[in-house]
Amino acid sequence: HCAEAGFIEKAVGYRLKSGQQAVARAAMTEAVSQLQRGLELLANMPEDSRPVQHELDLQIALGRALMATSGYSAPVVADTLVRARALAERFDRPDRLAPLLYFQWGYHMVRAEHELAVSLAEQLEKLGETRKDQTTLLLGHYIHGASCYFRGEFATARALLELCDGLRDPAAR
Repeated sequence: HCAEAGFIEKAVGYRLKSGQQAVARAAMTEAVSQLQRGLELLANMPEDSRPVQHELDLQIALGRALMATSGYSAPVVADTLVRARALAERFDRPDRLAPLLYFQWGYHMVRAEHELAVSLAEQLEKLGETRKDQTTLLLGHYIHGASCYFRGEFATARALLELCDGLRDPAAR
């Protein structure tokens, strides 16, 4: 109704909320539909008046939903994650960058692109160190260790995974 009335920004917000709720309910086909409609509405807005946060959140949620509907290794997943990451970097949103690095890592792991996966794991570790964010650092070590394991680098994998034990904080779980 908001879109038909010309309240595009408000309509985008409702599409985002609807898509996020669909993701939370694991209604991924519905989520993809709602999120894509939100992005279509954004595309029709003048660039200077687009709510950047909505665009970023739409892309992130769409990436998650597309992983479920199209598979982790689908090219559309990669395209969506790349767009979302570019937005997160462009508008300096490191809080949104961590999950995107993790999703991109998953995409490349499923495709057995281990060099790219290691690179993303290292970027996630660096982000955790830079932000002094123990959860991001823990996740970075974990996926780096997993990547090394799949590459047959067992000693390195073990060392990285043992770091995870030292970083875990029961209060943060």
